Amino acid sequence: MERKQSNEAVLQQLIQSFQEANQAIVESAVAVQERNMQFAQHLYSDWLAALQDHTQNHRTLMQKMEQQIQKEQDAYQKLVQETVASYFESLIAGLAFFAPTLQLTEKLQLCLLALANRYPHHCVNINEELLGPQTLGAEGWKATDLIELLQNTSPQLLQAKARLEVTTQRKGIYLLELSEEVPAFRVYCGEMGEKSPPYRGDMATRQTEQKQRHDEALGEHVPVG
Repeated sequence: MERKQSNEAVLQQLIQSFQEANQAIVESAVAVQERNMQFAQHLYSDWLAALQDHTQNHRTLMQKMEQQIQKEQDAYQKLVQETVASYFESLIAGLAFFAPTLQLTEKLQLCLLALANRYPHHCVNINEELLGPQTLGAEGWKATDLIELLQNTSPQLLQAKARLEVTTQRKGIYLLELSEEVPAFRVYCGEMGEKSPPYRGDMATRQTEQKQRHDEALGEHVPVG
């Protein structure tokens, strides 16, 4: 009987020891898991902070690059404008030595600007035989008005190679790819004694007059009820 009780006591102690060991293992595992979670959260927090810093640095760098590119573009554009202005001023100044004759081989736009600068009272007729019919009229243009017209209708023509001649023999602007003998634009300098066509207005004025004529023509054809 005593032996049985002794065996049961031993068994009870073994069970209790086993339970205590399991409890210790579970508690140790939970502690390890908690430490792992804390470590993972710490790593994630560090990674997120580093990512935010990198994003902010990248954004700042991109803003600086955009500002630098804009500054360079503005500086380049200003340089081009100043260079063109300086070239044109030098060109016009040089032409003064050749008055009253004027000969210039350049792009059409520069030839028109030179004409306007040298002869402020000039007038220009478009040669429709070379350039075709003109819906806004061929006669009585100013050089600056022609630039506006061509910018809206044939901008590539302004870059065409041309020769401006104002001499005792010839007055006109020749488009060299079309003809070196027949002027594409007949020039009148507005000098005393010169028979010059009247100025008929700029592009907007001609468009308004054209619309009025069109409306009047429609009114004439509307049947009276």
